[in-house]
Parts: sequence; C-alpha cells; structure tokens
Amino acid sequence: MRSSLLFLLVLVAPSMLMTAEEAVFTAQALPAQVDDGHSVQVVFEARWPSSWPQDEALVADPRRHLEGIIAAPPPSRHRSANAVTMRWQVDVMPPQQGLWQIPAAQLALEAPDGQRLLSAEALTIAVGPQAPLPQLCAPLLWWPEPAAPRALWPIIVISMLVVAVAVGIAWSRHRRPAAAPLFIRPLEELLQALHNLPGQPRPAAVRISAALRHFCGRRWIFDGVGATVQETMGHCAGHLNHTQIAELDDILARTERLCWQAVEPTPQSIDVLAEDIRAWVRSLTAAAGGHDIGDDHG
Repeated sequence: MRSSLLFLLVLVAPSMLMTAEEAVFTAQALPAQVDDGHSVQVVFEARWPSSWPQDEALVADPRRHLEGIIAAPPPSRHRSANAVTMRWQVDVMPPQQGLWQIPAAQLALEAPDGQRLLSAEALTIAVGPQAPLPQLCAPLLWWPEPAAPRALWPIIVISMLVVAVAVGIAWSRHRRPAAAPLFIRPLEELLQALHNLPGQPRPAAVRISAALRHFCGRRWIFDGVGATVQETMGHCAGHLNHTQIAELDDILARTERLCWQAVEPTPQSIDVLAEDIRAWVRSLTAAAGGHDIGDDHG
C-alpha cells in the first residue's frame, strides 16, 4: 500500500510543481503624461522559471508593433538559479494629442507543457500642450489719434483698463485646468506607481520592483530598470548610510521573493511592502534635511 502511494506521489509531484511555476509579462510607460512633441519611454518585462525550455534568443520582441519608435536598445537578459528576466526599453513619439492608447502586448513562451501566451496590460498616455493664453494685451496697443481732445484721453485709458481687468477675471474663472508639467520627478513617479498598483498581487509585486529600481536609477544616474538587484545595490551603496542601504537591500529581496515564490502573494504582503517603501523614502527625506530627494542629481 505504501509503495503504491509513493509511486503515485512521484507521478503527481512534478505536475504539481510545474503548475506552481508561473510567468509574468508587464508593460509600463514613463511618464504617463507628456506635452506634445516629447517622447515616452515604454518598458516591457518578462520573467519565467529558468527550468522552462524557452531559448532567450528566440523570444519575439514585443516592441515590433509600436508606432513612432525613436530608440530601441537591445534587450537586457538576466538568468538566476530560479528565473530568467528579459527587459525591452523603447523611446516612442506619440502620434497624436489627447489620450493615446497602446494596445496590450503579447508574448509567447515555451513551457514544459506547451506554449504559453502572456498578455501585458494596455497603456494609456495623456498627450497635449498647455492651454494657450488669450491675447489680453492687444487692445492696450491702441492709442487715440492726436486729433482727439486731450480731455478724453484719461477716460479712454481708464475704460480700456476696466475692460482688460474684467476680461482677465472672466478668463481666470472659466479657463481649463493647466496640463501637468512634462517632467515628473522621480519621487513623484515612485509614489504614483505605488498608488496605482494592479489588482493582482504578483503583477503588483513586479510593478513595485520596476518602479523602485527606476527611482534609484533616476536619482543616482544609472540604468535602474535594466539593473539586477545586486547591480542596484552597488550603485546605491555610495549614496546611502548603513541603515538606509540595509533597508533597501531588505525591500529588494522581499520584492524578488514575492515575484517568484511558488505561492501567490497575499494582498496584505503587497500593502506592507508598499508602506515600507514609503517609510524608506521618508527616511531619505529626513536625512536630507527636508529637501526634495527627487532631483536627478545625487
């Protein structure tokens, strides 16, 4: 009886482990709102178990269907004992103003049980200039002809000023909200990413990992999105004190575990991770004496 049970366990265990292995494919646009005539960086990231038979050189490029490509560097690859990670970066020029939709990209991977088709989320980018200012000063360029009686000049000038002030007040009450500035500071990007996480825990963990590494790269001038955890720690070590670097190391390690553990992460673990990152950012701000740490220079 025991030998039969062991035989069944040997047959069932590999399939159970195989179903626990999952692949993740995400997309992110940085920034999500730009002025007309400025480019957007789109980052695709795919991760799959290293035990899969997928050849990294044969993975189709998810950038091939994008419009307005300006620069598309070669993808970065990283293989560890448990997982394979590939990232594709591309700078694109939005073809239109308003809300620009980038359809959901798809990626086919070879899994032990056959081909897996993964889909990243669709992206929406707001493109548009600031509202144009009305020509309030044009009436002030007019001046009465010399033939007009001098006694009327003060009345005409005062009347023009009153009209200009009334028009300015009316315009200020009915003007459209100004468009968001083109440059979103790295700290604001990080906090915005933590606020707008996907609903599923594992894609949320992947988004947190990419956002945190992007923040470190923008803050201390290196390729944060394309860097591994070890490379990120090496670049940040010279800019943080012992406590801050230890906290960053712990946050990155926990993020990787949530991304690749066999059991689906819980929403509570994602909330705790996001709050720890916010606390780490507050410690950086306090260490900087309250100054903005989101500048692009260390």
